[in-house]
Amino acid sequence: LCLTNPVAYRMFDFRERLQGRLQPDDIHEMTAYVQTPANDKKKEQLFAFIFDADKRVSDNAAWTLTFFSVADNEWLKVKHDEIVDEAMRTTSETKRRNLLTLLLRQPFTPANLRTDFLNFCMEGIPNTRIPVAIRAQLIRLAYAQCCVYPELFDELKLVLSMLEGFNLQPSIKTALHNVLKAIDRKPKK
Repeated sequence: LCLTNPVAYRMFDFRERLQGRLQPDDIHEMTAYVQTPANDKKKEQLFAFIFDADKRVSDNAAWTLTFFSVADNEWLKVKHDEIVDEAMRTTSETKRRNLLTLLLRQPFTPANLRTDFLNFCMEGIPNTRIPVAIRAQLIRLAYAQCCVYPELFDELKLVLSMLEGFNLQPSIKTALHNVLKAIDRKPKK
């Protein structure tokens, strides 16, 4: 598919692309297609596929969104609650990991901070049935949310202390170390 050809642009079919096995070149092609302010409608169409009943389509759509440029990550900010809801609801660990990646790129503010999502993160951190990569993301997301209300750092430290004494995987060990170091650097009130 040549994206410089206007006829090819009109015939671009996200569903067909998302149903197959994606390569990074496929993803770059899709994101190049939607990454202009004039293509917000196309971004909406791509975003809608994260809710698709077909697991491969929804997983691939979430993965594609992680390749968005900084400007298009701004566009995703208005989708914050939808991304949070789907990250908590999905049974696909692949999609959850990609949605959490999107959330790590967004700021948490008093306006978008949700206790249900903070609880989801805190409960997932010590849960050994959750994949390691996701647990590492949950540590960083819990920290980002606690930064909004620093009085929550004590609760986060308590949850993180549950990991002490375990042989931790490198990604969890690194996230744990970095977050504890960041908490210690925060000015005390």
